Amino acid sequence: MVETLHTLSDLRRSKYGQPDPRHGLRLLWWFAREFVIIASNGLYALQDPASGCFGFRHFMNAERILPRNHYYKTGNLHQCDSLPHYVTGGYTGQLDDSNTDRLIVSLRSKWNGKFWFDKIYVTKHSDQVLFDQNHTYRISPDLIKNIRNLNRKEFLRLMKNDQNSQSVHIQIPQDSTIEHQRSRQSTRDDCDCRKCKIVMCVCASLLFILFLIVLLIVLVPALISKD
Repeated sequence: MVETLHTLSDLRRSKYGQPDPRHGLRLLWWFAREFVIIASNGLYALQDPASGCFGFRHFMNAERILPRNHYYKTGNLHQCDSLPHYVTGGYTGQLDDSNTDRLIVSLRSKWNGKFWFDKIYVTKHSDQVLFDQNHTYRISPDLIKNIRNLNRKEFLRLMKNDQNSQSVHIQIPQDSTIEHQRSRQSTRDDCDCRKCKIVMCVCASLLFILFLIVLLIVLVPALISKD
């Protein structure tokens, strides 16, 4: 039984397309934002996946990871050069995880000239050939709509798992740093003390000068009157 992802939280918890260099999240955002058209009675495709547009190919479902149906898959960056660069840019061409994710769709019968989606899935390779049934999920129409309402940067930010975030490290000062800080503090204290002494000397000098002026004002008239 394939689990259905209904919300952004469900998608984040599934870890589909994570971590880099996997491209599944960017592929899914492109699909929801650029390839799906939303109507009142369902979702339909911008173009017919059967035409081979944007790297769509028949998906044989050889491992029976999905119910029996007629499927198309995309996301093989080795065979597709029509997807936008933000989807393909991380592809290394090496045997790593940069080409492991796929998006799979099934269609209802064509109606009114439109190619209506039946079901939408995401999956990943378990090796270079087989797909991983334990990491295969159905994407609900509501989730497609939620993804469509986000710009790519915000969507990728919301999908970041805690394990991918960097831990915050608090750097504890070493003994030499502490001693240096104490030395600087002591120097500042000495400077402040010298400044206080200078201010006190200046104030004392001003008071002495003021005393002399007052004394002269009192004595000079007295001496003149005696003469």
